[in-house]
Amino acid sequence: MAKYDDFNDNSRDATFWDVIAWGTGSVAEQNQRLECTCPASADGAGYVTKYAYVISALDAQVDVDNDALSDLELLICLTKTVNSNPYDQAEWYRIMKYNRTDLTYVQRRVGGGTPVTLWSGTWTGPTGYLRIKVSGGTIYFYEETNLRYSESYALASTTCYIYIFGYGYTGFLGMDYFDNFQALGIAVAHYLAVSEILGAVDSAARSKAMRLTVSEILGMSDSALRTAHLAQTVSEVLGMRDGVETRKHVGRLGDLPDHYREGGA
Repeated sequence: MAKYDDFNDNSRDATFWDVIAWGTGSVAEQNQRLECTCPASADGAGYVTKYAYVISALDAQVDVDNDALSDLELLICLTKTVNSNPYDQAEWYRIMKYNRTDLTYVQRRVGGGTPVTLWSGTWTGPTGYLRIKVSGGTIYFYEETNLRYSESYALASTTCYIYIFGYGYTGFLGMDYFDNFQALGIAVAHYLAVSEILGAVDSAARSKAMRLTVSEILGMSDSALRTAHLAQTVSEVLGMRDGVETRKHVGRLGDLPDHYREGGA
């Protein structure tokens, strides 16, 4: 699938994006762009995808204007946060314009280790676009048309969340913005919390939330997980209108700690 968002409607697409903000940072989709405001040092704000996506064929890019804040970033990460700096997550790649020193950085963090700078150099300027591409097991980082770095993909999974956000630092505060986001070659691979499923009192909504076909179950490589899901057929569970019975059988269906899987790995 492909996702395009030029922010021209001045309204967050809640089916694709969640807000990420920490400190006193805030984000607003207005003036036909995504404005990130950081009034204090160590503030941050932007968007993160609502769900994780398979990014083994990703081609993502976004326009940036980094005149005020410390940096604007395009980042992919195995995990999701909506109220803290993604830098503190365990596994990610990022490319960013870095206004403090007029540089562009490409960095990686794997397994919760020390973040590593893969490339840094003088930026083309505060405006332009950042791009991350994954193809054939290799990840590529571009600043506009300039290939800055590439390597064999090193994260533990190709199922990732996509972030676009700004960060503030003393002397580099105010508002910067993103525009014209696109992500090509992504496939849905998101998780639905059991509480979300059980909260769907409408049987059709519950059915949609729990759409897990027999072929998907049989395609699971983890035999224990496959056995758990086959404890009772999905059609039997979805046919139940009694919330108590549904809750009981959802438990039997999955033995999953927190989530049901929907989509690819």
